Amino acid sequence: MSRYVVSVILDGENAWEYYPDNAYHFLSALYQTLVEHPQVEMTTFSEALESGVRPRHLPVLKAGSWVYGSFSTWIGEPDKNAGWDLLVDAKLTFDKVMASGKLSEDEIRLATEQLAICEGSDWFWWFGDYNPSGSVKDFDQLFRRHLEKLFILLGENRLNNSPFHCLTAVGIWRTPAPCGVIKPETGLERGLAYETKTSRRIVASHLLAVG
Repeated sequence: MSRYVVSVILDGENAWEYYPDNAYHFLSALYQTLVEHPQVEMTTFSEALESGVRPRHLPVLKAGSWVYGSFSTWIGEPDKNAGWDLLVDAKLTFDKVMASGKLSEDEIRLATEQLAICEGSDWFWWFGDYNPSGSVKDFDQLFRRHLEKLFILLGENRLNNSPFHCLTAVGIWRTPAPCGVIKPETGLERGLAYETKTSRRIVASHLLAVG
C-alpha cells in the first residue's frame, strides 16, 4: 500500500433518489469496479494502519455538515428541536438509571446500545418541512419507538408526554408497486437492501419490536 489512502464514504440514500432501482445496479457496479481495478487496493481504516500507513495531523476540522456547512440540517427548526427535547429527556433518564446501579451488566449493555441508536443524527434530518410527509411520518414513528424501547430497557416504561408532531412536511409520498417476490438468502450476506429490492419499500417502523 502506498502513502495515500482515499476514503470512499457514500451517503447511501442520495444514490437511491437519483438512480433506477434504488441504485442497486449503480452501487453493485461501483463496488465491483473498485474491487477489480488493478491500481486500487480495497481496505479498511484498521487494515491501512496495520499496513504501516502513517496518519498525519489534521490542524483544522470544520464543525457542521457538508450540507450548508452548518448544523441546520439537524437542529434549529421547531420540529427538529422538539425531537432533540425528547432525546435530552431520554438521556437524562438514562443517566439517572445508570447512576442508581440497579441494572445488570447485560441490561446496561442493551440500554447503552439502544441509546446510541436514538442518538443517530439523521433522525433529526428527516424532521422538518422539506421532506415528503409520508417519509417524515415513518421516521417520526420509528424514532418514538426507539425511545420507547430505551425507556423499557431502563425500567422506565413511559415516553415524554409533550406533544411532538413532525408532520409539517410538504410533497406527496408515492409508494412504487412491488415488482417481484422477496427471496432472502440465509444470513443476508449481501445486506437487506439487496435481498429485498423487489419489494420497492419496507416500512422500518413495522419491523421494530419494543417489547
